[in-house]
Amino acid sequence: MGKDGDVIRRRRECLSCGRRFTTYERIEEELPLVVKRDGRREPYDRQKILSGIRKACEKRPVSYDTIEHLVEALEQEFQSGAEKEISSIRIGERVMAKLLQVDDVAYVRFASVYRQFKDVSQFVEEIKTLISEPPAERRSHDAPSGVSRHGVHAAGAAPGPQRGRTDRAQPAVGAVVVRGGRVVGEGYHHAAGLPHAEIEALGRAGNAARGADLYVTLEPCDHRGRTGPCTGAILAAGVARVAYAMEDPNPAVSGRGARRLRQAGLVVHRGLMEAEAASSTAGSGAGSSRGSRSSR
Repeated sequence: MGKDGDVIRRRRECLSCGRRFTTYERIEEELPLVVKRDGRREPYDRQKILSGIRKACEKRPVSYDTIEHLVEALEQEFQSGAEKEISSIRIGERVMAKLLQVDDVAYVRFASVYRQFKDVSQFVEEIKTLISEPPAERRSHDAPSGVSRHGVHAAGAAPGPQRGRTDRAQPAVGAVVVRGGRVVGEGYHHAAGLPHAEIEALGRAGNAARGADLYVTLEPCDHRGRTGPCTGAILAAGVARVAYAMEDPNPAVSGRGARRLRQAGLVVHRGLMEAEAASSTAGSGAGSSRGSRSSR
């Protein structure tokens, strides 16, 4: 019996040649359809994931049982989400998060293929990030949500969410981009009509935003007001995960940003440190309703 009780391992012997071998029996459960980068849908293929992980772990001290357990943990996570579809992007990010806990070299090998490294400089950047990342931060990436309270706290503390604002009627929104446990970009919304916090943070992060986590105190917008939608910029930047504290207070657009990001395959977490984020807007004139971000 497997560790989680869902796999039966049997040792068998061929009656003709006497050769002994092992078989694994598991219940075949329905997994979400996989949405490819080009929009195609195809059935979940366990062997495809296993093959990719085995290649990454080739000639590394990673046992077959460890790889099997890693894939089983991923499948349990996908099934528990009760989603009918899951993007190949999200699958790839979750595989990398799991490999990061198992073997550094296997992680870099898988990342180089998944993120389509084009030259050696991208390898160097990834390895530098890996070396600088504390073990505790690596473990935090393995949470299914892929978010941390530290990140949302940093977003609330982004330079000047209250200080220097010229439009106090608007919510004080801060955003940070975190990669490898380090803040690589931060921003805040200065005034109505100016770039939103996410745009400023992504601009400062530059190429380091690809595969990174974005933390923001208010749900990214998915509509065009005085500025363009933040969701488009987030997707173009290649961010892997987004965590926001509060939903957009405008009922006409509330939830739209999160839906678009999830449909594109990003891991999105809502409500982390919501009370703390709400208190940070107390002086902005937003009050309990937090004003209307749509007017920005």
